[in-house]
Amino acid sequence: DKYPLVPFGNESSDAKSLRIFEVDGDSMYPTIPSGALILAKEIPEKSWHYAEGVVVAVYDTFVVVKRIVKNDLLLNNILVLGSDNKDYGQISVPQSDLRALYKAKRIISSTIR
Repeated sequence: DKYPLVPFGNESSDAKSLRIFEVDGDSMYPTIPSGALILAKEIPEKSWHYAEGVVVAVYDTFVVVKRIVKNDLLLNNILVLGSDNKDYGQISVPQSDLRALYKAKRIISSTIR
């Protein structure tokens, strides 16, 4: 499914590389609640080894929103991803499994509790 994109500020210059993802689950709570829509910018493959912070990682058959714990793509071809929710752990993703990487920019919609 596709969500409409309404660029904010200088985001219109990056419109072609922006995507909206819906978060399903509480692994990134309290930073990002389940059901939130987040705006993310595609990171070109040649720049994956510079990625940091919260990302949307597409690997194997998974699309996950996680925080980069350790970016070791340059030396050991591994990206270690973790959750902000302490009830969840970490996962090491080999570069060969990565299909896309997006930098999470902001929450654009979330339920008020």
